[in-house]
Order: sequence, then structure tokens, then C-alpha cells
Amino acid sequence: MPALPYRKEKVFDNGATCCYAAAAAGVDEATAAELLSRLPPDEQETYRRYRQPGSREMFLCSRSILREELARRGLPHDAKIAFGEHQKPFLERYPERHFNVSHSAGAVMVGFSERPLGVDIERMVSLRGEQLVAIAGRVFHEAEVALLLRQPVEAERRRLFTKLWTLKESIVKALGVGFYADTKAIEVPDVEHARQGEVQVGASRLRFHADAYTGACGEAYLTAVAYIAAP
Repeated sequence: MPALPYRKEKVFDNGATCCYAAAAAGVDEATAAELLSRLPPDEQETYRRYRQPGSREMFLCSRSILREELARRGLPHDAKIAFGEHQKPFLERYPERHFNVSHSAGAVMVGFSERPLGVDIERMVSLRGEQLVAIAGRVFHEAEVALLLRQPVEAERRRLFTKLWTLKESIVKALGVGFYADTKAIEVPDVEHARQGEVQVGASRLRFHADAYTGACGEAYLTAVAYIAAP
């Protein structure tokens, strides 16, 4: 398979691995065509249904990384992907081998783990003032909203908002419920400073990791990984 530039990073003590890539970095037309030819027929068809070039590139990039990493783990390159009740993808014949995918504004992130996990990557938000606070009030815990309001600098408020968003999304994706969950009931401990930690959601204990990713042209992203901790 043609080389697709991406960076791998091992996180946490359970051996979870995350792969990052800029969707169009180093992928010329010929390489894209070859990558597409290596995908299963249903994914080739999904690729062709995307109308926006950026969306097609992100899908191709994420699926190519996913397929390459499955093969590196001794699984079939064309293992069938199915979807759970809340549209979380899983490997139909290997449900114990967990993965998750996220993309944002030209960057993709793919995570693998032996435990259920969720990943999220987000470009730094451009929201400001009342709009940022209004959205925060709909999705964040009241203590997190108060923390946002205490930030003296607008740029720090946007950064904290983005960090909270990525963490919340990775947590609810790890749980397999997405934003069907009541994210306002989930409070991420020491979110202003923590780069990793634990959070309890109902009967589930999750570990999380927050980080940053710099795109091919210097774009700033924040990332988060969460996985359900072993009993």
C-alpha cells in the first residue's frame, strides 16, 4: 500500500495507540486513487457519495489508516465494520478489538485499544462571547461553565472550551452513546490543568488523556482519548 503520512503515538498504560494525519498531506491524485482501490467495495462507494472534496479526503485518510493498522495487528485488511445502537462503529467479527475515528477541519485521528474507547480531534473553536457561553451552558457541567467564565483572556476561554468539548466527546464515544448522553452531568476533574485522569460516569470508570496536534501547515488542534478502565 502507498505510504500515507501519519504520526503514531502510544498513550496510557493499556497500550492504546492513536494515529494522526492531515487529510491531504502528501497524498497526490495517483496515491489517492491507489489508496481508494485498496478499500473494500462498500467503503469505495461511501467515498464516492461524498460531495465535498474535503470530506472525501478525510474519509479516505481515516479509512486508509484504519485498514493499514488493522493489518499490522493481524486482522483482515477488509474486516467488516458494523454500527451499534448509537452509530458507534465496531468490527463485526472482532468486537473485542476496539477502534474509534474523529476528524476536524482537514485532520483525522484514529484510535485503537483493547478496551472500549473514544477519540476526538477539534480545531480550536472561533466562538466568542455570549455564543460560546450559551453553547457551553447546553453541554458542560455548571462547574465547568463557571470555570470558563473565570478565564480572564478570550483566547484561554476558547482553548478551555475546545479542551472540554474534545474530552466530553471522547468520553461519550467510549461509552458508545455519543451525545445522547447527558453531558452536563459529567464533570471532568481538574480540567483546566489535567492532561490525563479518571472520571466516573454511572457504573463506568474511564481514563482520559488530553493533548494537542499541529497540522501540516501549523494548524492548532486539541485531541482527547478516553477508554473504559479495566475493573
